[in-house]
Amino acid sequence: MEPNPLFDKYGKTLKPGDFLFSEGDSGDEMYIIQEGQVEIVKVLGGQAQVLATLEKGEFFGEMAIVNRIKRTASARASTGLKVLAFDRNGFQQMIEKNPKIALNIIDKLCKRLENTTNQLAKLSSANQKESVYLNLSYLFSEKGGENPDLNLKSLQDELGLNLQIPQSIISEELNELSRKGVIKVVNEQVILQDKKALQKLIKDNETR
Repeated sequence: MEPNPLFDKYGKTLKPGDFLFSEGDSGDEMYIIQEGQVEIVKVLGGQAQVLATLEKGEFFGEMAIVNRIKRTASARASTGLKVLAFDRNGFQQMIEKNPKIALNIIDKLCKRLENTTNQLAKLSSANQKESVYLNLSYLFSEKGGENPDLNLKSLQDELGLNLQIPQSIISEELNELSRKGVIKVVNEQVILQDKKALQKLIKDNETR
């Protein structure tokens, strides 16, 4: 096995079912997945719901090193798992030594922040359907093109993390949009078929 100084310094290994952290915990670390999968889980209506399933190369828990807020959801290993765990100082050192990794993380953080900023005022009073439609519209517009497409799994995870709602509900909303001809799912890609219809659904839900 090749030496991995980064993992030797920052690595953690977990078994399936182990928790990296639980909802409500104080936190001071963010994580980057090296191997395996992590489920982001939140208690909604008294039941644990999976918001997203993250895989190799994805990161989570970043708000802990930004403003040290308590964890808003739990992170559970769904397989054998290896992650890099960075506190604020460790993240700074990693940025200095691994600029490509750092730029990728910063790019994703900026997109998440931009999405949150653009949608916050509307989402504060939006119902669940409108929240999904608004975020979906934003993600398609960010992709650009006449009929933009998004990876189905990545889209479901992004919506789950942004909106803090279960994957089952997101799937229901996407299926409804597909039945209405607003989107089409082909080879695990979600294609926007009718932009005007999506905007009309957003407007209709705003007036309810």
